[in-house]
Formats: sequence, C-alpha cells, structure tokens
Amino acid sequence: MAVSITVNSVNDRPTATGQTTSTNEDIPEAITLAGNDSDGSISTYTVSTNPAYGALSGTAPNLTYTPAANYFGSDSFAFTVTDNEGATSAAATVSITVNSVNDEPTAAVDSFSATGNTKNLCCPWCASK
Repeated sequence: MAVSITVNSVNDRPTATGQTTSTNEDIPEAITLAGNDSDGSISTYTVSTNPAYGALSGTAPNLTYTPAANYFGSDSFAFTVTDNEGATSAAATVSITVNSVNDEPTAAVDSFSATGNTKNLCCPWCASK
C-alpha cells in the first residue's frame, strides 16, 4: 500500500528591516526602506507612523527625511512591507539622530531712549585725554 502526501506551500510574511541613520540640523537625509520576502517579492512599502519632528517626502521605498527647522534630537518613523501575494510584515522602525549645529548669531539693531535727567558717563581714563 502506497501513501501519497502533498505538502502545499503557504505564503510567508515578508519582513521589514529597521535601520538607523543621522543627519545634521536643517539638512535633509535620503533613506531607502528595506525588506525581505523569502518566497516572493515586495510590492508595497507603507509608512505606518510618521516622524514627530520632521517630514517625509518622496515615493517609498526612496524617501527623504527633513527635520523641522532648528530641531535636533531623536526622531523615528515606522513602516511595513507587503508582498506580491498580499501578506504584510510587522512594522519596522527607522531611527534618526538629528545632530545639533551651532547656528551663526544674528545681529539686531537696538535702540534706547531716556527721558528726564540724563548724565554723560565716561570712563576715568577717557577724562584725562
């Protein structure tokens, strides 16, 4: 007596790959989202949580992160990948460090006015000259 067993394949979920990157304050950073599907191909990248201190532009998987003006510190966003058979990964996180930059000072024109009694002040070494 012969027994025949057929093992049917099932679609395995793809995996989204988290990453870490850094940029300087006020400087955009190019980010390429990554994932893997062992039994097919990835058809869609979806940002599931936006960054709190910046903005994303571009078309996934090729995005550009732009930090908010003069922001420095940590930021992150999450994304998922979906394969060609419709299975979606768990979310992965892209962590971004925005480095502080010493901004140039800006000069401002100040004015001062006084009313009432005024007195000229002079340093002692100026009076002898």
